[in-house]
Parts: sequence; C-alpha cells; structure tokens
Amino acid sequence: MIRFGIPTLVALVLVSGSSLRADDVTENIENGTQALHAEDYDKAIDLFSQVLQVDPTNVYALVCRGIAYEQKNEPDRAIADFSAALQLDPNDFYAYANRANVYYRKGDFEKAAEDYSQAIAKDPQSAFAFVGRAMAQEAQGKTDEAIKDYTEAIRLDPQEVRAYAGRGHAYSLMKEYDKALKDCDEAIRIDPGKAYPYYTRGTVLDEKADYDKAIADYTEAIRLQPKYTDAFTCRGISYLNKQDLGKAFADFNHALELAPDNPHALSNRGNAYYQKGDVDKAIADYTKVIRATADKGKRGEGLPATPPTIFDKSLMVGTLIARGNIYWRKQDYDKALADFNQAIQHDGKNGLAWTSRGSFYLARGDHDKALKDFNEALRIDSKNIQAFLARGSLFQADHDFDRALADINQAIQHNPKLAQAYYQRGNILDDQREYCLVSNRLLRDYDYAECPS
Repeated sequence: MIRFGIPTLVALVLVSGSSLRADDVTENIENGTQALHAEDYDKAIDLFSQVLQVDPTNVYALVCRGIAYEQKNEPDRAIADFSAALQLDPNDFYAYANRANVYYRKGDFEKAAEDYSQAIAKDPQSAFAFVGRAMAQEAQGKTDEAIKDYTEAIRLDPQEVRAYAGRGHAYSLMKEYDKALKDCDEAIRIDPGKAYPYYTRGTVLDEKADYDKAIADYTEAIRLQPKYTDAFTCRGISYLNKQDLGKAFADFNHALELAPDNPHALSNRGNAYYQKGDVDKAIADYTKVIRATADKGKRGEGLPATPPTIFDKSLMVGTLIARGNIYWRKQDYDKALADFNQAIQHDGKNGLAWTSRGSFYLARGDHDKALKDFNEALRIDSKNIQAFLARGSLFQADHDFDRALADINQAIQHNPKLAQAYYQRGNILDDQREYCLVSNRLLRDYDYAECPS
C-alpha cells in the first residue's frame, strides 16, 4: 500500500524577491496569493499570468503559478514555471522545493531527491525539505537514508508530525515495529487531528497481525479524512486478514468509488475474490492492476489517482504472481509461466517471484530449473523462508533428506512459530525413515537373491 503522502506545499510563506514596478502588478500579486490560499487555482493562474506579461522575470509569480498548475494536476506546466524561476534565480529555495514535489508526484523520485537536496543546500534548516527528501529516498528503496533524513527533520523541528509518521513507516519496512509504533504514537500526541499518523500506525499493527487495533486506527483516519482512499483499502486488508469478506469487499468497493483506477484497492479486491473462490473476477481485477501499473509511467499531463511509489513495483510483481497462481490452478500452464516470467522481468530482485516460478517448475517436474530459481531467491534474500521450504520440498522429492532437513531447519530458525515448517520436517523424517526401511529391505532381498540358503 501507499503509506505516505505528498509533502505540504511551501508556497504560502513565500516572500517576493522581485522589484514590482506598478500598482496593478502589486495588486495582482496580492490577489493571486489570496487565490492560492483559497485554492482558487484558475484565478491564481490568471492573475500571476498577468503579472508575468508585465514582468516576465518575476520569480515569485513564476513559482506561485507553478504551484497552481501543480495543484490542478498539470505537472509539466508546473515544472516549466519552476525551471524558468531557477534560470532567473538559481538560489531560489521554493522553486527547488516545489519542483521536487512535482517530480515526486510524477514518480521521478531520483529527480525529486536531487531537487530536495538543492533546497537543503539553500536552506539547511528546512525540516520540510528533509522530510521531502526522506520520502523520495524511501520511494527508491533507500530506507536507511530516509530514516537519517527523517531524524534530521525531527532534530530541526521536534513538532514535525510528518517526520515522525514517515520515520515510523520506514521503521515498519525494516520490521522494527516497536520503533515504528513509538514514532506513530509521538506523531499522534503532537497532533491528534491528523489522519496520516493513525493510518501509518494501522499499517504497522496490521503487519503485527493485531488486526482489531489496526482497524480502529484506519477508522479514526477515515473519520478525520472521509475520502482517505488508502485508509479504506488498508482497513479492507485487515478485514480480509480476519476472514471478514463482507466488510473487506465493502471497504475495497468504497475505495474504488473514491478512486476507480486505484490499483491497490483493485489488487486487494482481487485477493478477496480469490478467497471467495471467484477466480474469474479475481483475474479481472488483477488484469486491471497490471495494465494500470504498466501504463502509469507512460502518462504525461494529468496525474494518476494515487501518486506512484516504489510500492508500485512490488504491487505489479505481487499481482502478476497472484494471477499466475490462479492460471496454474486453472491448469493454464502457459499463462501461469508467462506471468511468473513477467514478474521476474519486472523486478529481478524480488525473491517471491523466483520462489513462485521455482515452485511452478517443481510441480511440473523440472527440478533443475526449480533448483536454480530457489537458489536465486536465497541469493537475493538469505532469510527467505518460503524459498527454504520450497527447496526443502525439492530435496525431499529427490530423496536428499539431509539437505531437505537443513533447509527446513533454516526456515524454523528464522521463524520458530511457523507450524508449516514443523509439519514439513515431520513429513521429511517420515519419508526418510520409510525410504531407509525400504532400502534395507531391498538390500536384504538382493542379498537373498544372490545367496539363497
């Protein structure tokens, strides 16, 4: 899920650096700023455009008009204005910071991070810029760097709610749930009226399988922000984890009413259909997600309903795997393998993709290809429990019981509470004992055949 939002715009605290040459220009500047405050972006664009006709070098007007364009989901025009402002004044903090916002929403996280870095260079005391760069770093999978930036933002402004909530989310990605909850709690203490910290804490609680508390936090986030699409989606996931399909479907459908193309809601509704046994509807939702996510990077003017993040890559891979598993279940093996291949092509560092294709090969009897995929999954992540279990099954099928037990023991070491691993280990020991008994009988029979008495 998308677990963080767009940084708050900084335009409303701008100070004009231009020398205004006429009363009407001054009036338009003031009225344009008021329109921006009032979220009347068309009026703001018109007024600042009039200013720029009189004074094309007015950096303040360029930056403010750029922000209005950005708020109207016209990112290319916004970037053009911010870039023009920077050509006139390469030291303008606000042009860098707001252009970074747009790059972030367009999914160009590398450029966003570069612009936030430039903003930090212009104003090293800006907690806002550190939060923005942290979000861009996190979206690129650079979680350690993100945590450092969130921490610096907190040092600069101990009341910065977004920094605590953002760092909490970053900690949750690293499975440091106690730290994550502590940061979310602090964000809520500072400002209990913000929806995002409740939402973020809900995601952490869901990861900890504390579904009732997660649902309570998502519900509070929705109360504070009734059109919070991601909160509806995540609450639906928690209901799905509780096997409450009715409430899960209600939340996914409501999220899709708010944002009909939201891939996260579609993907999870697909999961709900799969659990319900309606595999055709699951495939339909998964296919919409795959198409929408693939098209996201191809859009120009106009932003997607949900800003893209690093999680879109994992969403695409997860959805391809889910659809591949359904095709496998339907015995449409060519489509299943095509989906597993596409998942690996989309993200070659995703261990689940390699494990899934390996399991498919194993079931189809191609042990050599299966072993290569399981080995690659474990090379990527040496703690991949599913890969250990799957490779253990392969070794068991090959009667290589020592290596099979070694893999299952590794899985148990990484998760001592995993019942499946203990069951599988017992099954291997049974197979090993039976195999040894049969082998001994065969040896005795061979001996008897060679030396009958």
